[in-house]
Amino acid sequence: IEVHDGHPPRRMTWLQISFVELAEIVGAGVLTMPSAFADLGWVVAMVLLTLMLFASVYTGTALSRVRCMFPNSLNFVLMSRYTQKWKFMEYLSAVAVMGFLLTA
Repeated sequence: IEVHDGHPPRRMTWLQISFVELAEIVGAGVLTMPSAFADLGWVVAMVLLTLMLFASVYTGTALSRVRCMFPNSLNFVLMSRYTQKWKFMEYLSAVAVMGFLLTA
């Protein structure tokens, strides 16, 4: 992936990107999966896990398309401005930042 935003070009192979994504997915959420599976049961948990897989793939594809269409969009707020959708995204990002600050 090459991004020319005034900084030196950065390049990552698809293998490197795959490892970064895998590291993001296998985070603290994986530590709580055994408890969630025990509470929900195997069938319900697997169905929900599969649904979340499709949601993650769709979200990643949508973000990739927006990033390709608007290379200067470096965050969700800029992406929403460029696409003229979800004008309340700035509000949501402020709420998310405040939530992170309050829980830290």
